Amino acid sequence: MNTSFCVALSALILSHAIPLAGQSADVPRVVILGIDGLGTHNVWRDMYKGVPPPEIPNIESLAATGAYSLHAGIDPLNFSGPNWMGMLTGSSSSEHGVESNACTRGAALPTIFEVLHDAFDQRTLAVVHEWDRIACYYEPTSVGLRIKTRDEHDTAQKVIDILADDQVIFVFAHFDRLDAAGHEYGGNSTEYKARMESIDGEIGRILTAIRASPQAESTYVILTSDHGHRPDGGGHSSSEEPTPFIVNGPGVVPGEITAAVRNNQIAPLVAHIFGAVPSPEWSAPLTPFDAIVDRTPAGSTRR
Repeated sequence: MNTSFCVALSALILSHAIPLAGQSADVPRVVILGIDGLGTHNVWRDMYKGVPPPEIPNIESLAATGAYSLHAGIDPLNFSGPNWMGMLTGSSSSEHGVESNACTRGAALPTIFEVLHDAFDQRTLAVVHEWDRIACYYEPTSVGLRIKTRDEHDTAQKVIDILADDQVIFVFAHFDRLDAAGHEYGGNSTEYKARMESIDGEIGRILTAIRASPQAESTYVILTSDHGHRPDGGGHSSSEEPTPFIVNGPGVVPGEITAAVRNNQIAPLVAHIFGAVPSPEWSAPLTPFDAIVDRTPAGSTRR
């Protein structure tokens, strides 16, 4: 793990970093912050060739007071489509059938939205996304709020507005413009750095809104990505992995996750948090998150 990141985490913890949430309520709330194109190598390792790495205090604080891995694996097909579909369906591209960024649901495996809709049919699920293809990867009848946004500021504001509704229990937010900067300019560019810092600022606004909300004590935030970027731009190489995976909320055992994790474990993790029964068609395991996130056992019925 990068030494400077360890130092940053220690400093944040020692300077009264406040956990995002305390005790859980009967029905939790989960906010997914999906940052397209955010790779560990791009942010926490020296790829900048003299350019200081991005300052991302909000993401680092989220990690410092939660559980985190900077080594989360991604799908063997390191395109956006296979990875986002894998996160929503707890599966790999060989199972869900999405092998590119084309607008398809592949094998149409059940998504986390479908599982939560079945378990909490009186509550609202929401998707806020910049990349239009995200709408291809879930069944719209399971999602009450579906919003396409322009950029990270618009995305953050829509999330903040949605969180004002106490009937909303799950928000999946997708940030896309970092990926565009990585493809065009490279993962060590000043453009990539500036976009990362902008997104971190918007995440700070979301976290502030969560902390001020009546649901603060029962809210979980999960941050993840689909892939990173090569220093010189382009995409689809081994240097695009690994990615960060951060979980913050009540009952989360803080610290670095030393066990191997993959981004497609998002679906079983979210089901675990809600005490919902995961789809039998998902192959991604819950372990090690069952020991990291203390929640009601899967299979309970809460609405």
